[in-house]
Amino acid sequence: MELLESKVTTEDLELINQIAHEPLTAEQVYTFKTRLIDDKPTANGRHYTKEWRDANAPKFYAAPIIFKHDIGGSQEAVGYIYHAEHVDDAIHGQAYIPTNTDSGCEAVTKVKNGQLKSMSLHAISLNLKSVNGVVEVSPSETDRILEVSFVAVGGCQSCGVVKDNCDLPAERITESLREFAEEQWQDLQNEYVRLSAFAFGTSIDREVYKSVAESVEPSTLKAMVQDLKRTIEDKKQNGESVELEAEDAEVQKLKDSLASIRKTKGV
Repeated sequence: MELLESKVTTEDLELINQIAHEPLTAEQVYTFKTRLIDDKPTANGRHYTKEWRDANAPKFYAAPIIFKHDIGGSQEAVGYIYHAEHVDDAIHGQAYIPTNTDSGCEAVTKVKNGQLKSMSLHAISLNLKSVNGVVEVSPSETDRILEVSFVAVGGCQSCGVVKDNCDLPAERITESLREFAEEQWQDLQNEYVRLSAFAFGTSIDREVYKSVAESVEPSTLKAMVQDLKRTIEDKKQNGESVELEAEDAEVQKLKDSLASIRKTKGV
């Protein structure tokens, strides 16, 4: 299977690999720009207010892209939104489709030739008010973005795949992606420190856990976090406390790991 061309930046890949379970390379993804919702009433008579768009743009992160809103079916996600930002009158998104499968390559081909173009969002919003026959949607704490779908007719007239000349400047996207990636990276580091304290105990200084988190690549740290979650779950199933201080052997093992990381990473 021949891989399709891909225009992927380092910032793109950092965000994408926080969604993917296994790290993807630039050659294994196809990225494209989307317009997810604007300030006009949708096909079903809803108007998503500026306040709603401001509050909910970040919630599009990791939203799956499917077909025809078939969330109850057996279909898999064809791709994901990995960044979204409210600019001017609309929420603009960055999306990716993995190209390391036949179905992914087929979807990319259809995006390129225009067969997959219009899009529609599926959101749960309870703060609704009818105004002159239009349902005004305002933000609330319970708002959820369930998915974004390829459809025959877009939820709003301008919603769908957009070409590279969309009105969101490339330099603004890059800077926004960088800031968002830094926030996600910090959250992942904090999660590792927190889970390590549960798994290994508090006899090890939290700075040791923090040093480990700062010394590895994001994809590696993500895998380590998953391992810690499994370790904690195993301890719970075995009736062990996850709040006890670590045994000496566990302390030494972690310190040895840290020393090895420092040696190879130069920290």
